[in-house]
Amino acid sequence: MREQHSAAEVRRVLDRTIVAFFRAVSFEPGLPPAYERLRELFIARGLLINNTGSSTEISDLEQFIGIRQARFRAGEVTHYRVEEVSETTAIFGNVAHRASVFKRSGTRDNKTFETRGMIFTQFVRTPGGWLMSAAAWDDQRRGQVLSGHAEPTEFG
Repeated sequence: MREQHSAAEVRRVLDRTIVAFFRAVSFEPGLPPAYERLRELFIARGLLINNTGSSTEISDLEQFIGIRQARFRAGEVTHYRVEEVSETTAIFGNVAHRASVFKRSGTRDNKTFETRGMIFTQFVRTPGGWLMSAAAWDDQRRGQVLSGHAEPTEFG
């Protein structure tokens, strides 16, 4: 039987997990990314869904890591940083959902970028602890409100 934890304890675990997720995909110029750390944060069959472009990119964990490692090794992406700006988290028993406003920046194909958006993350409590099961995100476009969060609705 799984040990029960208070909502505050679970919340702290989820907070640490999302910070670790963003750190694992972020890296500074000249330093390698730590994508392999994602395996510690996700269930084996976790999904990552990038819905920022004209087509939806749906990857399992290994595909996600492989695609990003290939882009880094090819020199396409030389810097990437993403961090949570604000969030709303709902916890119910052995499942949780987090809606996060993020800001991200980096250099891809020798061009710098900066954007904000939303990422929706699902968590499940497993015998080994809380893990991410899915993450889906989209970038903010002009005129789009960042779902109930105290953030600018447009880039100025």
